[in-house]
This record gives sequence, C-alpha cells and structure tokens, in this order.
Amino acid sequence: MADTRTGGARSSFRGAARPMTRVSLRNIAAHKLRLVLSVLAVVLGTAFVTGSLVFTATLKSTFDRLLEEGTQDLSAMIEPAPAPGAGED
Repeated sequence: MADTRTGGARSSFRGAARPMTRVSLRNIAAHKLRLVLSVLAVVLGTAFVTGSLVFTATLKSTFDRLLEEGTQDLSAMIEPAPAPGAGED
C-alpha cells in the first residue's frame, strides 16, 4: 500500500474520484427524465414480478382449499397408479 503523504497511488486515486463524482452528478442533472424513467422501469418490473408470484401462490392455495373442501365427504377416492419405475417419495 502506498503512503498517502508522499503522493503514492492512494492519494492520486482519491483525487481522481472527485472529478468523476462531479461529472456523474452533472450527467444525472442533465438527464433527469432518463433517470426518472429508469427508476420507474425498475420499480414497475419489480412490482410485476412480485405481483405474479403473489397471484400464483394465491391461486394455488385457493385450488388446494377447494379440492380439499370438495373431497371432504368422500368415503373412497380413486387415484391413478404410479408410473412404472417411479420411486415413492
């Protein structure tokens, strides 16, 4: 690690970070609409994925509950035989 008091690599890196930060902030200020639209795209994408997962889980639990309620009063239930070569869980 270079000594920062003698102008080593670390001190030159810190000096280079300030102009980059300034340029980045100036670029964000110049393209506000692009920033807002990018943030909106990320938020909407996340919301759609989350909504799809919630909808799938809700639909599955609803069908499971309906099938459980529909078969509650049965005295016998016919199920298909397991496929040949399929192991039991």
